[in-house]
Amino acid sequence: MVNDNINAVFMHIDKCASRSVTAALKSAGFRMISDDPNFVLSDEHKIFAVVRDPVSRWPAGLNEYMYRYLGPECEEDNPMYGQTVPKEMLLSLDEIEQQVKDHKLIFEEHTAPQHLFLTLCEGRPIQYLRMDERLEEKLKNLLGVDIKLPHYN
Repeated sequence: MVNDNINAVFMHIDKCASRSVTAALKSAGFRMISDDPNFVLSDEHKIFAVVRDPVSRWPAGLNEYMYRYLGPECEEDNPMYGQTVPKEMLLSLDEIEQQVKDHKLIFEEHTAPQHLFLTLCEGRPIQYLRMDERLEEKLKNLLGVDIKLPHYN
């Protein structure tokens, strides 16, 4: 997301308060970069991302994975089943448990290492805000904008 008035770009990382931060930033005048095919990142833009302790993020990501790929909306009688669930992602709960025991961690967008979300910013300075109870205050201080951070999830 970008806000040209304050020259700020938010890089989204799944399972790092991204729904809450996105809602707060939209109310502060940020827009999706994907909605602007002419957007060019300039040196004046400050880039920031919210990061989370990996030890707490991975179980949250695994929970999201299980909800999406093993939840009731992904049953075979659902018309979206074949379109939304890649065959290689379909693991039984026993298979997931065995992978965790074998230290073979499932990597998809919700459990992938956080740095992979920032590859488009390589070589540029990024401000990292740790996801914690002071996140709203940190966003206000960084952006100089009064925002309210809702709590989703």
